[in-house]
Amino acid sequence: MNKKISHCKREYDCLELVKKLISPSNPISSYLALAKPNHDVSKFPDFIFDEGFIEHFQVTSAKETKSGDEHRIAEVEFDRDSKAEFEREKQEFLSSKPHPRTLTTRVLEAVFFLAENFLKKF
Repeated sequence: MNKKISHCKREYDCLELVKKLISPSNPISSYLALAKPNHDVSKFPDFIFDEGFIEHFQVTSAKETKSGDEHRIAEVEFDRDSKAEFEREKQEFLSSKPHPRTLTTRVLEAVFFLAENFLKKF
């Protein structure tokens, strides 16, 4: 799905959600019911009706660049780095030798003890 169609679908879905959430007794609901998508998806406004229009826009206090807002970029980078670090730690743990008297070896010892005693009964 190309970006324009995806963007329009999100705007349409947002409008439909607002229509469902707003009370029918609210005067704005009649305008929402009349709103039709702009046929030229790249032009202002997003939706048109006889008495006006609706334009969706994102309000953010974050500093934005051509790549997006800095907070979101940092968040994505943090997630990527965290996943990579977790994978490194996981591989290190899985490839390491068990150390006596640690939680892992105690759990394994308990499992083996229970299994051994269970099998002795048969």
